[in-house]
Amino acid sequence: MEDPAALSTLWATRIDLLESVRADARAAAGPDSLEARLTEPSLALWLLRDGRTARAREILAEAIPYWTQHAAPDDPWLAQLHALDAAATVIELTDKSALTPLSPTERTTLERHASRLQAERARLEAAGDRGPIAQLLRELSH
Repeated sequence: MEDPAALSTLWATRIDLLESVRADARAAAGPDSLEARLTEPSLALWLLRDGRTARAREILAEAIPYWTQHAAPDDPWLAQLHALDAAATVIELTDKSALTPLSPTERTTLERHASRLQAERARLEAAGDRGPIAQLLRELSH
């Protein structure tokens, strides 16, 4: 889909639907229910795709601690959540750098997260993963 307006509408529709599903799951089974938590990575990814980086970071700030407690430390799922968070940081700081010079701390943060993205992208490529997170990481690497 090449039309930016149509793409934005697509993401908005998906996001609205998943926000509704997440809210229903949280209301029915609680905010830490598996049903609610499983919506968060897709929601964060779709928010990033729609340019809503701050909202994606809010979702990831809730999701990562939960999955850190419930997944093995070496679980690839957890690595992908951290990669989404790093992607949000890279997008945010790259956008900011287009408007104003980054501080030394921000440059260091950008470099650290970009390195994390490269490592996760390489891991996903080695595993033959062509999914949406791998695609986002490939796009951010160029």
